[in-house]
Amino acid sequence: MKKTKKWLSLLVAAMMALQPLTIHGGAAAAEDDVSPPEAWGPLPTETQLQYHEEELSAFIHFGVNTFYGVEWGTGKEDPNVFHPTGLDTDQWVKTLKDAGFKRIIMIGRHHDGFCLWDSEYTTQDVASSTDFQATQAARGQSGDVLEELSKSCTKYDMDMGFYLSPWDANNPSYGYGTGTDEETDSNGDYNEYYMNQLREVLGNPKYGNDGKFVEVWMDGAKGSGAAAQHYKFQEWFDLIEELQPGAVVFSPYGSTIRWIGNESGKAGDPCWSKLDQQRQRDYYDTYGGDEANYLNSGDPNGDIWSIGECDVSLTSGWFWKAGKQPKSMEELTDIYFKSVGRGQPLLLNVPPDTTGVLPEDFVDRVSELGETIRDTFRTDLTKQEGVTAEATAVRGNSPTYAAANVLDDDSDSYWTMDDGQTTGSITIDLGGTKLFDIVSIEEYIELGQRISDFTVDVHTSSGWKEFGSGHTIGAKRLVRGAPVRADQIRVNITGSQAVPLIENIGAFKAEGAFEQESIMPEGLSMIDDREFDRSDGWNLETIDGVNDTGMWANPGAEASFTFTGTKAWIVGTKDPNHGTMDVYVDGNLVATPDAYQPNRQLKQILYVTDDLPYGEHTVRMVCKTKATGLDAAFILDNNGAGMFEIDPASYTVLEGGTQNIVIKRVGGTSGEVSVDFQTAPDTAVHGRHYNDVNETVTFADGQDTAEVTVEAIENNEVTGDLRFFAEIVNPAGGAILGFNTRADVIIKDNDLVDKNALKAALEKANAENEGWYTSATWMSFVQAREEAQAVYDNSDATAEQVNTALENLEQAQKGLEDRTAFTEADPFILPKENEGDKLAEAEFFTLVPISGDKYVRIEEDANASHGQKVGWMEPGNVIKLPYVAPNAGTYRVDCRYQSGRLSEETANVINWSGDGIQSGSVRVFGDSSAPYKNVTFDLIVTEPGAGELVITADSNAGPNLDFFTFTAKDLVANTYIITAEAGENGSIEPSGEIAVKEGSSQTFTITPDRGYEIAEILVDGEPADKKSTYTFEEVTGNHTISVSFQEMDHYGENRPVVLNSSTTPVEVEAELLELGGEGGLIEDNAYASGGKAVGWLGNCGDHGNAWLNLWVEVPQDGTYDIAVSCMAGAQNILYYENLDQTVQGRISCENTYPNFVEMTIRVELKQGIDRLKFFNDEESTANLDKFTITAVQPKLTVVSVKNPEKQTVVSGTLFEDLDLPETVTVVLSDGSTEKAGVVWEKDGYLPEVGTYTISGILTLPDGVENPENLQAEATVVVEEQELSPHLFFVQWNANAELEVEGNVNEVILERDGIFSAEVMAGEDLKLHFTPVGQSFNAVTCNGETIPFEADGFTYSVTMQNQDTKLYFHFVVVNKAILEAALDVANTVTEEELEDLADTVKQNFLEARENAQEVFDKDTATQAEVNEAWKLLIEAIHYLDFEKGDLTSLGKLLEIASKIDPELFTESSYEGFEEAYQTAQDVYDLGGDALKGDVENAYYTLEEALNRLIFKADLSSLQAVVDYAKSLCLEDYRSEGQKEFQEALTKAETILEKGAGAVTQEKADAAAAALTKAIENLRRIPDKDALEDLIAQVENMDLSNYTAASVRALNGALQSAREVVKDPQATRDQIVKAYDEVEDRVEQLETKKQNGSHSGGSSSSSSAGNSYGVGTAPATTVPVLPTENCQTQVFVVSDTTLPFTLKRGSAYCFKMTVNGSMTAVPSFTVGNGDVLKTQFVAKVGNDYYFRVWAIGTPGTSTGVYTTLLGQNAQMHCTVAVG
Repeated sequence: MKKTKKWLSLLVAAMMALQPLTIHGGAAAAEDDVSPPEAWGPLPTETQLQYHEEELSAFIHFGVNTFYGVEWGTGKEDPNVFHPTGLDTDQWVKTLKDAGFKRIIMIGRHHDGFCLWDSEYTTQDVASSTDFQATQAARGQSGDVLEELSKSCTKYDMDMGFYLSPWDANNPSYGYGTGTDEETDSNGDYNEYYMNQLREVLGNPKYGNDGKFVEVWMDGAKGSGAAAQHYKFQEWFDLIEELQPGAVVFSPYGSTIRWIGNESGKAGDPCWSKLDQQRQRDYYDTYGGDEANYLNSGDPNGDIWSIGECDVSLTSGWFWKAGKQPKSMEELTDIYFKSVGRGQPLLLNVPPDTTGVLPEDFVDRVSELGETIRDTFRTDLTKQEGVTAEATAVRGNSPTYAAANVLDDDSDSYWTMDDGQTTGSITIDLGGTKLFDIVSIEEYIELGQRISDFTVDVHTSSGWKEFGSGHTIGAKRLVRGAPVRADQIRVNITGSQAVPLIENIGAFKAEGAFEQESIMPEGLSMIDDREFDRSDGWNLETIDGVNDTGMWANPGAEASFTFTGTKAWIVGTKDPNHGTMDVYVDGNLVATPDAYQPNRQLKQILYVTDDLPYGEHTVRMVCKTKATGLDAAFILDNNGAGMFEIDPASYTVLEGGTQNIVIKRVGGTSGEVSVDFQTAPDTAVHGRHYNDVNETVTFADGQDTAEVTVEAIENNEVTGDLRFFAEIVNPAGGAILGFNTRADVIIKDNDLVDKNALKAALEKANAENEGWYTSATWMSFVQAREEAQAVYDNSDATAEQVNTALENLEQAQKGLEDRTAFTEADPFILPKENEGDKLAEAEFFTLVPISGDKYVRIEEDANASHGQKVGWMEPGNVIKLPYVAPNAGTYRVDCRYQSGRLSEETANVINWSGDGIQSGSVRVFGDSSAPYKNVTFDLIVTEPGAGELVITADSNAGPNLDFFTFTAKDLVANTYIITAEAGENGSIEPSGEIAVKEGSSQTFTITPDRGYEIAEILVDGEPADKKSTYTFEEVTGNHTISVSFQEMDHYGENRPVVLNSSTTPVEVEAELLELGGEGGLIEDNAYASGGKAVGWLGNCGDHGNAWLNLWVEVPQDGTYDIAVSCMAGAQNILYYENLDQTVQGRISCENTYPNFVEMTIRVELKQGIDRLKFFNDEESTANLDKFTITAVQPKLTVVSVKNPEKQTVVSGTLFEDLDLPETVTVVLSDGSTEKAGVVWEKDGYLPEVGTYTISGILTLPDGVENPENLQAEATVVVEEQELSPHLFFVQWNANAELEVEGNVNEVILERDGIFSAEVMAGEDLKLHFTPVGQSFNAVTCNGETIPFEADGFTYSVTMQNQDTKLYFHFVVVNKAILEAALDVANTVTEEELEDLADTVKQNFLEARENAQEVFDKDTATQAEVNEAWKLLIEAIHYLDFEKGDLTSLGKLLEIASKIDPELFTESSYEGFEEAYQTAQDVYDLGGDALKGDVENAYYTLEEALNRLIFKADLSSLQAVVDYAKSLCLEDYRSEGQKEFQEALTKAETILEKGAGAVTQEKADAAAAALTKAIENLRRIPDKDALEDLIAQVENMDLSNYTAASVRALNGALQSAREVVKDPQATRDQIVKAYDEVEDRVEQLETKKQNGSHSGGSSSSSSAGNSYGVGTAPATTVPVLPTENCQTQVFVVSDTTLPFTLKRGSAYCFKMTVNGSMTAVPSFTVGNGDVLKTQFVAKVGNDYYFRVWAIGTPGTSTGVYTTLLGQNAQMHCTVAVG
């Protein structure tokens, strides 16, 4: 851009005005002078570095599970089942070695306990596999699988790892047996057993690659005994290091290798090779599982280096099973780029089969993967001759750290920058344009992992564009994209924890499966867009679409393809500038898909046909709104066998639950077909979290759906939600696999309540609007949303409740039915007060259009709130909204509209009226800067209930309407009656008929008489909960409430046990008390005092949870002993508590069966009614017999304290000098008094003016208690003493200037940083501090932070009556450079940024916004300021000049070159030639033309063209005037003659002025007005006209009209017939008969389906048009004007001026026939090789014809119409552009 130099020069100028900056010299420093960066964070060991470099490792799962066909064994397997008859470990190792794998990790022992070596510590090993031992002996091999593999690894030099599961389900020492910990372990020491097996393998030189293991693998698996068995991981780690020094360890316990968090082999992004060791260990110790998401991403602040090993199986299971297929290369490609490509090694499991060899298809797939890797990374385009690199900065300018280091093969060299620089970039010049699709980046991790964010740009022929981006880099990052031809690569480090270090950058072209995969499933065929049949107007292009081709067109263009098959997919581009197209299948319109999308995407499915009968079909696509882009069509042609897909693509299942996975067969159901279903792990592990499923699903002929059930396993791990996959593979019977062959299955963790998904669902649900959906589905949705919100707000909600609420909410949201209209049956409900806004989309109103082409209609509009608007609100059009108003009153209406009228003078008008509506209107006009505006007005509803809002367009026309929102403003509240009544023995208050205002609440209090209880409460006739109060919330209608009572047969709240205040005990039988909960029983018991006892108390499982309530009436506050008679059959706990839980405790009940014993508790009870609840919510508890309650006499307590008299002292009096007594008098609970010692508290007293209350702690005599913790209080009044001057001292650091405001007796010292003076006590001083040349960043006074402003502040202080010292400390920042950079950046406008690349523009805007925020931030540090201006300057630097696009200018020049000066007025032509020549000069510059110059030339020339005004052509106007003058007005009715004369006079005036004095617009407007006036004249009918009218009405179909209205019409017809027959009928009789028939036609009433009818005829207006109501009878032969004033027939075109039509484009003419209702014009052009014509439609007397420009540019021809019996009439000339 031209502006760039201006911006940079402004920036330089601004910076030169600042204080001098230090400029570093450019000379390279001596290498010895530049030290390397310090290490950052944890560092990898040599063996960890080795593993990063190896990248590929293989897992071998082999054991008894292979032969049982399971994933997890039980430990009870027969060892002899293990019998591989052809064990070939050489084949394993050689296959993997040849494929590029560097290590093998062997499953030595899985969870089942079976060992693949001969172990002396168990018999569950290969030594017990007697058949296998015999076979191996016969083959001359050992029967030790681990030994055989070790020999092969040594032979082929393959590194080896060893897997020893921590869980051994077979070994008896696992778990603690009857014990609970290691000290009481009855099984033996399992940890020692485990370590012994480590010793016998890792310490034996016959195992491993020449005796060496590089990795030891142990997961955290636990089985039986998991709750007790503790793993001594650290002891295991220490032993491994002792036996195999340096070996890395995989474990769940914070070791050198970690699980990547899933079993799909994919690392996250970011993925740090760092971990917080303690965090992982704490998580495992607490939850017994893995924190999967944390492990997937690693920890940027971790304290150990931990490699994220990405383990995944080649098949869907870890152990081989018959029929299992290897993963496709597409799947392996995705895994490779998300494991190795994210800096972590890939651990691929390749399991041998039951013969002991790797299956052939496994070998082929692994070999294909290895070959693809080798082929792809064989040629590094950055290592070729002529490639160079440069960087934005180099550490110390030293070649040791130069950018060129990323191009060498030296693993010890790297590029870096100076410390503190965390962002920068390297640009690699490839020495020419190269094709690549992978960029490899390697961080120098020997000094730690640092980089957190990066992007990759490539420079192509069209400039720089982003290729890819990500977060971490680590050991290696592979950035994969679409193939691109570029000559430069730029790697931008946009975030780093410390100065970044880059070791290597490479560029590669993917080979084979590593290339971007096709979006088309295998088995579909394709029809490329080049094979489509196309109309004119399509633009063919080469893009990254299907087959690298594509085409696009504007509305009106068509394309089609024909195929044989059952289903087709239309593929194209989604784009913000694309719109809808109509899709026709076999000639029928089937859909109108919309290709609009905010972000452009190629190769998208735009439409899918329904399943079609097998055969030939044609699909036609017609561009409708905006552009359409097409790529290809995919075709399913397999004789109707169909295609398998899983639908939907995601499922959820609870732990321990099941889920049905739906497999659909689309595109045909002919014949029997099948597909294999299987599950595959991800973060969920099969056998541990879900049960593996492998089965063949068969579809019968005609079957289109099948289901397979998957099951999740219940466990106690806290893991968060886990995922596994449901997949379909191996279709058979002719069917194929479709687009979606894999579904996610999410296991919801019942043990972890995670509300994030529910929160997200609620946020999504809250964005829905009631106005978009039908009422029935909306109410269900609202209920689900409210229930979900309640669960979300409930802090005690369980995971099951959360998941259920989430599922119900999602189902309810899916069930929302889109609204299409508001109707009487489903009306719009106006909002109540406090109900907020309610939306009514305009397109949901009922449209009542006028006839003709200006009828109101619904139009698509992406800018409309719901994608549609109501347009063409021309005069007479009406839209209606059926509504229900809950209240009369005023509603505030906000209408969003669109108007092309831009001023008050020409404004549109919105008129409203309707049943129950007070009419009104508002004028509205548009704004050229905004497509839509809003207007608000008050709508007054006069009556509540149903009504209809009518919006009418008057002569001002109405605007386009988007939506209306209604808000209750001032409503008239309704009043409702609640009738309340109570039966005997109780009351309800209030009672009778209670008037309640709408929306308010009414509470009723229900009070039984003493000894009675509520029997029943009926609300509106329905039983309600029996509670003491009932509240009607937000009353909206009439209600009833009635209550009945019954005598209590037990003690309860209304019949409590009355206690004695004396020591006389009160006894009560337990069976007479109130039972609560469920399951409690009163049982006969011979050992109980009354022969009965209460049993089944406490939590008795399925029997219920019950408790016993002892209600008591306490006469006065006091202490009571309660003896509880209980009996337990085992040791039980009985808990108790009172109502406010001030009394709580437990009773230990021993096993006394069958006898009852008394257990006594002492409680403090308050006067009044209380309840003691006896319960146990955890387990069952004792049976209860009776209770004995006895009052305990109280102790003496302090009830008040007599405090000392108030004393007064002067300010400065110390606490020690106060006269405070040593004792005070206290009043006791029996009325006596005592002396109590007191210790006075010093806190709370200051020797300053004021009144202070000092507390004293009491020391009481023996036997006296102080339950209320009363204290003594002494009041001290401190009075002012005489003021005097004192020293005032201020000191500050020299970053500010001080000005002191206030009265100072004498300044003692004033210099930089110090101010000292004598100041009278009480004086108010203001200290004004101003920063010196910088800004304040932080301020403290005497060590405390105080408020400040960056550019200066004032500190106020009142001088104390003593010396005062203030010490200020300032931190300042310099924002001058930042301010200068902002000044420059703020000159850049949005228009200047418009055509920049998205990334450049975004970077600039973000940098500018960040800089402004930092500049405005008072607390910004200098580092933040420096970082902000550096980023901003860098962003400005990337702005560049833009080359102009001459395409549009060239087209405009071509149009301008054809301008004939003779056709235009001289004033409008002035300046045109100068603009044309300037534009031509810019165009001739070609590639040297700048964008600004091109735009200026284009706009100047365009403006000159727009100014041109044609000399008026008055021929059409003259023809209309001549015709008007030929009319004999005596033959026409008086209506309309005045308007006709006025229009004729205006037209004649224009003709008198002549062509040079008027514009064409005025001439055309006068002709149109006169034509309209002629059309409105109504000829006085004669008998012929009456006969013609009768004939037309007799031909009408009257079956759709009511009998009454038809009878009235028939009566008028009969009268008219009689007039026709009467030879003496007068002219008035004829006119009256004619009008009567016409009126009865208009009054026809249409029938309704429900039997009702409505006034008016939906076809009456069109009927009137068809038979020419009010005109002379039409004839088939036009009537020519004669002396007797007959009507002249002629045609008027909507276009009379010559114009140019672009080749391939179309234009539609409207030709209006005047003077006849039956005359039909023919439409022709002078030269059929220039324009092609087509009849489109007839609307009334308007005929529409379309022309296409097919001739060569520059040719032209005339456009003509011809009426029968007349000569051809030319309307205009059209040229081809």
